[in-house]
Amino acid sequence: EHKEGYQMHFTPDGKSVLDFDWGGRTMLYDFGINKYEIIDGQREKDKTSKLPRVSFIHYDLYSNQIYKFVSEEFGNSKGVIMMSSTSKDNIHYETVKEFFNALPDPLMGISFCKNNNYYVERLTQELVVSDKSFNEIRRIAWPKEVKNSIKMPGRIYVSPCEKYVF
Repeated sequence: EHKEGYQMHFTPDGKSVLDFDWGGRTMLYDFGINKYEIIDGQREKDKTSKLPRVSFIHYDLYSNQIYKFVSEEFGNSKGVIMMSSTSKDNIHYETVKEFFNALPDPLMGISFCKNNNYYVERLTQELVVSDKSFNEIRRIAWPKEVKNSIKMPGRIYVSPCEKYVF
């Protein structure tokens, strides 16, 4: 079945490719046995069943984890972040963080860096520093000259070495 999706990634052993579609499914193509399978999120034939709304999926090469952002509805919505290992025999998503107001917005910038993750908090426009499970460590307010020179909210990205903000 042809579906649009997110970027594909090789598994750490280099023998398979992980593929994520916009419907929230995780798929795996194994080169050795020439087999393609849907690992989770398989669509039911019954069109009345409701799948969770997956607004974003990301593979983090630093933690070797897959992040799935599951929202209650389109747009600015509360939801959860789920994580799974990329081990093809152990892909199982578990909720690691619940957001009661709004999930981090990938369009505003989410950075998966070596030690921490970063995102812009929607209401305060502060840069949030979190651990790899999105537990908040601290917030960084923008200096006045930066806040006045850029249109907020903007797309903010932190370099993988966590030294630069773009």
